[in-house]
Amino acid sequence: MSTQQLNSSDIFHYYKPTRCERRLFLMASPPEQVETAALSHLREADQQLERHFLKGLQNWKDLSKGPLVTRLKASMKAWLEKEAVLYKPVFSYPLKVAKHSYELLMEPEFLIWGEHGYHLRLCRNARKLSRENHADAIFTAQYQAWVYEKIFGEAPSYLEIYTASGKVLEVQPGEATAIEEQVLQFLHYKHSKTEPYSPISWTKCQSCPFRAYCWNQAEKNQDLALVPNIEAKLILALRAAGALTIEDFLKRFPEEKLAAFTWKEGQSPRKIGQEKASNMLQMAEVVLSGRPRLLQEPHLPQASHWAMFDLEGIPAQQGHPERVYLWGLSLMSDHEVNLQTLSPNLSRKSDRDAWMQFLNKAGEIFKAHGDIPFIHWGNYEPQSLRLYLRRFGDWEGVGRRIEKNLIDFWALLKASVLIPLPSYSLKVIEEYVGFDRPDKDTGGYWSVVNYLKSTSTRNRSKQERLQNELLAYNHADLVAMWHVLEWFQAFLNESTSPPLPPQS
Repeated sequence: MSTQQLNSSDIFHYYKPTRCERRLFLMASPPEQVETAALSHLREADQQLERHFLKGLQNWKDLSKGPLVTRLKASMKAWLEKEAVLYKPVFSYPLKVAKHSYELLMEPEFLIWGEHGYHLRLCRNARKLSRENHADAIFTAQYQAWVYEKIFGEAPSYLEIYTASGKVLEVQPGEATAIEEQVLQFLHYKHSKTEPYSPISWTKCQSCPFRAYCWNQAEKNQDLALVPNIEAKLILALRAAGALTIEDFLKRFPEEKLAAFTWKEGQSPRKIGQEKASNMLQMAEVVLSGRPRLLQEPHLPQASHWAMFDLEGIPAQQGHPERVYLWGLSLMSDHEVNLQTLSPNLSRKSDRDAWMQFLNKAGEIFKAHGDIPFIHWGNYEPQSLRLYLRRFGDWEGVGRRIEKNLIDFWALLKASVLIPLPSYSLKVIEEYVGFDRPDKDTGGYWSVVNYLKSTSTRNRSKQERLQNELLAYNHADLVAMWHVLEWFQAFLNESTSPPLPPQS
């Protein structure tokens, strides 16, 4: 029987994209036709930071390449010779617990020699590190220090994490017993004879390469976790009480019984309560039936023309403030008029020109059609409007007029209708209503990266190609919103279900 192994990447994959016990098992035994290499992009930014840090070092020993056996020997040799900086060394420790034998690997980004021996440094592309948002980095540092001490008989002189802000965060060593317990738990997940259960959720699963596999399993089993907005620990508690499927849940838990149900969140018991119980049961019925249900009549105006409004922006860059680089606007009726505006570079002049062009186009809409609705999805559009009104001012009151005519369609749908979907994200609902997005491999991160590429290249044809791809990506969002609006109008016309009490 082969020795069971745990390495630092296992810890990373447990925590990223979000914590999941099942992912460790699936990474070790991937289902057919699932490409796990997609997870590698999650480490790209960290690796860029490593390379940036390396540029400032001298006399460093590269131990990152070659077969594991070769790297293990070379790393130990470099450690014994007290090389100044070890880059990506790897060390192995045999752990025996009862009748089980394990191999624990540690692979820090850097071991740096100093007055009190080697200290351990990791690199993470984050500006602020905390146990809540980067538990993987903190536990990885503690795990590696724990293994280091077992191998060499002494702990690293200290642990630190180098961040994207250029600051270094010192990490306190973990408690040895707690680390060993967590390590054994990881080994159990990874090498389990049966696939561990972990509740699915859209937020948790959307960036994971196993999403389709796990979602198909959940649908096949009619898993209770298909009902959105139920906490993972509550799902586990309900499963322990016999509600493995949605049908089980509806049969076993009438509203009064569900309202009185308690579960533990951390150390404190929590009670579901009447309002949450009612919402959970309504959503479970909708998911089981597969049909949307009207909650209340929406405040949706009658209009012959509608403006679809969607913005693409980038966070503050060095020397440049937060900005909108693409003002997506499309006038919809029986035909479409595309009115997008792209800022071609990062200059303040380009930023202002794009804003004024957008206001001019919106002003023409108001002149031709009056105060028509501007449909957007979420908070980003109104926040950006306010930002640009402060930054560059208004033009003939058009910006303020847009503000008055905004309709957040995401909020309107959530308040008006229960849809048998895991999320009210545009990309989820658009598929439900039959919109086929031309390029499904694009997204917010993709658009930011490609916009920055377009502003930095000197190749004009490459710049135009990137800009056209960005315009097409944004245009798909505009058309998708129109499809969702048309679906919702048809649903309202056809709906015979009486409105239910609104959800909280």
